[in-house]
Amino acid sequence: MEPAVGILRIPSNSFVKICVVCKQIHCSCTQCCKCSTYYHAICASRAGYRMELHCMEKNGKQVTKMVSYCAYHRAPNLDTVLIIHTPKGVFSARSLA
Repeated sequence: MEPAVGILRIPSNSFVKICVVCKQIHCSCTQCCKCSTYYHAICASRAGYRMELHCMEKNGKQVTKMVSYCAYHRAPNLDTVLIIHTPKGVFSARSLA
C-alpha cells in the first residue's frame, strides 16, 4: 500500500462539516464544486454522487484533482458515478470494470 500524502493540506474546517448523507461529523468532508453541500467521499459514492478525477502533469510531476457533484448537480446517469480524466482519455468506472 502506498503511503498517504498531502493529509496536512486538508483544510481543518472540513473536519467539522456535517455530511448531508449520513448526517454525522467525523472525518473530512468534501464540497460539491457547484454549491455549498458537504459530504464524506465514501457517503457520496454510496449515494451515487458524481466524482471526477482529473489527472495531469505539471512541471514533470503527476497531479490529481478531485471534482465532485452533489445529488442535485450530478449527471443523472448512474454509470457515470466516477469519471477519470487523463492525458490518454476519459474513462468511467463502468468502462474500467
